[in-house]
Amino acid sequence: MFRLAILGGAAIAATLFVLSAVPAVGASSATVSAAVTPTAACVTVSPASVDFGTANFSRSDQPFDSNLAGSPLTITNCSQQQETIFVSGTNASNSAGTSTWTLHGAEGQCAAGLDQYALQIFNLFLTTTNQTLFGFVGGGNTFPGVVPNLHMPCNGSNGAGETMNFAINFTASL
Repeated sequence: MFRLAILGGAAIAATLFVLSAVPAVGASSATVSAAVTPTAACVTVSPASVDFGTANFSRSDQPFDSNLAGSPLTITNCSQQQETIFVSGTNASNSAGTSTWTLHGAEGQCAAGLDQYALQIFNLFLTTTNQTLFGFVGGGNTFPGVVPNLHMPCNGSNGAGETMNFAINFTASL
C-alpha cells in the first residue's frame, strides 16, 4: 500500500510537471489602462486690485500726468514648466456706463484726442490685445514689484469726479 501511495504521488507529480511545460492559454491581446495629467498654464497676480487714487487729467503742455498704482503687483508662474505671460488692458468706464475712455497703446494722450488713456508696465504700453510681458518663464518663478503706470486722458475728457474702472489682464500660455 505504501508503494502504491508513493507511485501514485510520483505519477501526480510527473503529470503536474508535464502540464507546467505546456504553454498557457490566454487572450491574443491585452490592454493596460494608463493616465496622465498634463501641466496647465497658470499665473497668479497679487494683490487682486490696485487703486490709482485721485489723478489729474493730462494737459496739452504736459505729455501726461502719470500715476503709479498704490501697491506693486507680484506675478507668479504657478505652472510646473516654462510659459509665456501676456498682458492686456481694457477700456475704462464709470459704473453707470455714461463715461468711457479708450485704451490708447502709447503715450501722448492729448495728441490722441479726448477720452484716451494709457496703461504702462515697464516700457510696454498695454493694448486690448495680448502682448508678451515675460517670455519663457520657468515654473515657479515670481516677479515682485511690477508697478502699473496710468497715463490720464487729456483735460476736457469725460469722467471728471467719477471713478473709472478698467482691468489689467494677465494670461499664461505654455
